[in-house]
Amino acid sequence: NPLVLTEMARSPEVTPGLRIDDLVRERALRLSPDAQAMLAVSSIAARPLPVEIAAHAAGVVGGHDEATQLSIERLATLRQVGDQMILHPAHDHVRAAVLASLDAEALAGWHEALARAFEAVQGPEQLDSQAVVEHWLAAGHPANAAHHAVAAALRVEEAFAFRRAAELYQIALAYGPWDTAGQRDLLRRKAHALQCAGQLDEAAQVYAHAAQLLADGEAIDLERLHVEVLLRRGRLDEALPAAEKLLAQIGLRVPLSGRASRTRLATQWLQVKLRGLDYVERDATAVAAHDLLTIDVLYSIASSLAFADPALGRVVQSELVRAALDAGEPVRVCLALAQEVCYAAAGGSRNRAVVEAVAARLKSVADRVAYP
Repeated sequence: NPLVLTEMARSPEVTPGLRIDDLVRERALRLSPDAQAMLAVSSIAARPLPVEIAAHAAGVVGGHDEATQLSIERLATLRQVGDQMILHPAHDHVRAAVLASLDAEALAGWHEALARAFEAVQGPEQLDSQAVVEHWLAAGHPANAAHHAVAAALRVEEAFAFRRAAELYQIALAYGPWDTAGQRDLLRRKAHALQCAGQLDEAAQVYAHAAQLLADGEAIDLERLHVEVLLRRGRLDEALPAAEKLLAQIGLRVPLSGRASRTRLATQWLQVKLRGLDYVERDATAVAAHDLLTIDVLYSIASSLAFADPALGRVVQSELVRAALDAGEPVRVCLALAQEVCYAAAGGSRNRAVVEAVAARLKSVADRVAYP
């Protein structure tokens, strides 16, 4: 290890049993107080740290001379990234040696100093919210961490770090001063992050909890998401009764048991065929909110059953096509027709003409709508 060899060469005499951390700690103590403070904050930060932030947290004016001293002493690395000079401990042994010399109170104080330095130097637009959350938590101020947790979660979601986003939403939930509506919104965001991370069982629990907080239209939409996740997870014993109950809530009686569903499918197939694919286009604002919610519920169930039980899903799909065409909202018409193409294609080559006709209709609507 180059660090071990360097420290042994630098040490005038090496006592038997002395560890590398001890050698590093002794040499760090010979630095100036300002350089020691800069080394402490860079070690506690646990990530490459701009010199300006390190100096602000350490209470050092400028900080570049001290950072250069640490680099010369090979206790830290100093490199330029863009227009910033970045400071980082030269080795994990250096970081471990510095942290071992600090008690819990001192660590908490440095974490608070780092959190305040990030806020002061970076400002709200460029703020590394995730780092600030970590430092406020370590400083023992969880309410301050909750203040930044939602912004941090949104940022890591953009980087597809959905599991970490769910953890940050939980920090916001646990320590933030939210009313019931605010809690429900955060639970929804957390469940969505878990769903994107593939944690469907956890997502189902969170959606179910959120749906129970308030009795309104939003609760029905959250129950829709709960049922969708259960179906995609394949938990049909729970999902099908929940789906029937949800459909009943929005005024639809769609039996999801085997014999009843086959009878309904035959009737619906004839109705859809007679109706055709024509519709009167309406903007979403011109369609009743209940009708839009009905389509969304049917789409969630039909699209999820396509994986879990396609035969049963075909029953709900027929209801979806009828409801979407009757409403005439173009985006939902596209979704319904896209799902219809999938179900029709599952029948094989004998359905080729149907698939091509529906696909052509779908393309004509989608090209006109140009929805992203």
